[in-house]
Amino acid sequence: MASRDREAALLRSWKPRLIEVLGADPDLILQHVDSRCLLTLPEYRSLKSTRDPSEKTRDLLDRMIDKGGPATSSFLEILQLPDVLESFPKLEELGREAKRRTTKKRKVEEVDTSEDPSVQDKRNGRSSADRVQQQSSVSSSDPCSKHKGCQLVTEQQLMRLSGMVGREWKQVGRQLLGIPTHKLEHFEEENPRSRTERVFAMLLYWRTREGEGATASKLHQRLTAEGSPIHPQPLTFLLEPS
Repeated sequence: MASRDREAALLRSWKPRLIEVLGADPDLILQHVDSRCLLTLPEYRSLKSTRDPSEKTRDLLDRMIDKGGPATSSFLEILQLPDVLESFPKLEELGREAKRRTTKKRKVEEVDTSEDPSVQDKRNGRSSADRVQQQSSVSSSDPCSKHKGCQLVTEQQLMRLSGMVGREWKQVGRQLLGIPTHKLEHFEEENPRSRTERVFAMLLYWRTREGEGATASKLHQRLTAEGSPIHPQPLTFLLEPS
């Protein structure tokens, strides 16, 4: 939760510069935001109809800041996409600044929380051998240390998956991913000529909604549940090791 609050604060601190930079072509950012379903349909239409570029950019930033959580994180990811950086080179400087802030914050936290493990052992009434054994046990029992499926699902994986879902995509969305019908209709309306793009938008929406829980293994589990119209064999790439 704290990291998400920091992301919203970071975006707010960047706001004046982002209005200046993104105001050159706010529609490009708006299309990326819409592809990830970070806005409701009325919000998207309202921003789309705004003619003044600076006003459109400002209102978009305000909505992304207010939404917080996964929406803010996803928006920050958009700002570092290759085609976005190509269109707005000044964003690279902001990206480097964000990394410097994160690194500095991490170092401060490490200094504040650092403590000799032996001191912790004495305070907790355990031996160093017990601590080492416990750490080894946790590491060996953690499936995410060995399994790629425990990582957050990537856009590349979602795009690959989009081509595997056929005409039953709405059934997949409603029955397996728990996506409401009005959202599915929105994806269809925004992508009338491409089923793949509809499915991709649907999967991006699921990833944004799930946030930190949007792992490849979780998505695989949902899509291979009983009654799924998708054959499970092609989906094993979601569980392949790194």
